[in-house]
Parts: sequence; C-alpha cells; structure tokens
Amino acid sequence: MSNDNRPDLSQNPDLAGLRYALSSFATGVTVVTTRDANGQQHGLTANSFASVSLDPPLVLWSISRGTPSFEAFRGCSHYAVNILSSDQEEISNRFAHASPDKFAGLEYTLGVGGSPVLAGCIASFECRNETQHDGGDHVILVGRVQNFKVDMGTPLLFFASRYASLLP
Repeated sequence: MSNDNRPDLSQNPDLAGLRYALSSFATGVTVVTTRDANGQQHGLTANSFASVSLDPPLVLWSISRGTPSFEAFRGCSHYAVNILSSDQEEISNRFAHASPDKFAGLEYTLGVGGSPVLAGCIASFECRNETQHDGGDHVILVGRVQNFKVDMGTPLLFFASRYASLLP
C-alpha cells in the first residue's frame, strides 16, 4: 500500500486492486429495462453504457452472466437504457438489488418493443437487441436505437464506488 491507502497495482495486480483502479473512471448511471416473452418486466442498474455509432445508431452496455435477469436481457427483442438524473439515486439503488417488483410505484411508459421507459430521466434510448458479444464474465449487448428522448439535466454519476455529482 502507498501512504494514501491505495493499493500499489504495479506490485499487486489482484482483482480488488483492478476494481479499485477501474473505479477511478467516472461514469453516468443507467437503468436498463425490458419485458420478457411472458410480459414480465426486468430492470437493472448499469454504468457500462457507451455510444458506438451514429450511422447506424448503436449503443452498448454489458451484463454480468450471474445477474438474475441475465436470460431475460439476453433473449429480449428490445430494451431501454434510461440515463438517471442526479435526483434518482433511490431508483439506481432499487434496480441495483434483487426485489420482487422493482417497478412498483414508479412512473414509466412502454416504449418500442414494450420496454419500460422511466420518467424523470435526463435521456432514454429505446433499442432493438442487435448483437451480443462474449465479454468474459459479462456479455456485451449492442442495441440499435429506434427511439430516444432527451430532457437535459444534471446526471447521476458514479465514481470511486459511490455516487458523485458535477460541480457547477
């Protein structure tokens, strides 16, 4: 350890150290939602979202193979990526943990393909599940954006394993 309590990754490249190093990259926070073939809604918090291409319009995110809703997302035709605003920390926490009905009491509409689009987000992307790629203990999902909305605001950020915000 260095004198500031951070692990010395050059001497100790373990998984905990790698996770710590990766947390130094600030990301936005999203909730990705879908409906399975039986109409059951699924959602999870993800910070792996990124744009891929404007022509065609493609975005990506990744999902852990160990996530309870893994098969629902892997097999869905559509999903929505909801970019959370700074006042939606509770929603992020709700979708980050297993619970019987993550959507209870939330305001949302059904978007393209029936995926829930959450109210109050700063942006949302309704996507067709275009391709999937092996990513080790995750699968990378690439979606073709079929509809989007943007209501600019202050984003909810994640940095150093905790929520953060932009300075004015």
